[in-house]
Amino acid sequence: DAEGVRIRLTRATGNVSLAGKIVVVDAGHGGKDHGSNRSAVLEKTVALRVARELSAQLTAAGATVIMTRDNDVFVPLSARPSIANRNRADLFVSCHINSTVGNDRTSGTITFFHGGKPKSELLAREIQTELVKAIGLPNIGVWSDKRIYKRGGFAVLRPLQMPGVLLELGFVNHSRDRARMTQPAFPRQAAEAVVRGIRNYLS
Repeated sequence: DAEGVRIRLTRATGNVSLAGKIVVVDAGHGGKDHGSNRSAVLEKTVALRVARELSAQLTAAGATVIMTRDNDVFVPLSARPSIANRNRADLFVSCHINSTVGNDRTSGTITFFHGGKPKSELLAREIQTELVKAIGLPNIGVWSDKRIYKRGGFAVLRPLQMPGVLLELGFVNHSRDRARMTQPAFPRQAAEAVVRGIRNYLS
């Protein structure tokens, strides 16, 4: 008509099959590298719990999952994206918890993507939306890794040949976040949120 063509977009969510998808799940730190820690809560331990649960849920949904580590071992940073690239993964998800200077100053969840990669940014936005709803910590947002390291970004995201994200689920040195992340249901709830985010991204 005189007004031109009108297009209506409908977003389908939640029902996309993961069959045939290869997802690399990376539990941050490990072995001699404890990561952030406070009050006997170690980042490497929380990250592994979430990664294991995420792996189980993705597998149940039909995906093929490769974990960069499935126990308390040290894996060099450079090896993590190499595993994903070598196996021609479709997606990469790295699990972490955060820390900052001073106790109880910063609380919340951040999902990082490598700057300049729009598919990774979209994946990060979908996962962040679901994480915030599921775990109930403040939404700090979706950040480019170049906001932290302006020149190169994160070593685990920069070399990836597929969309990838790094999750900072909460702050170990904030008492509210730490209490939430040590609840028995937390790994399951976080993993369910990530799977929903992945499904929404793929849709």
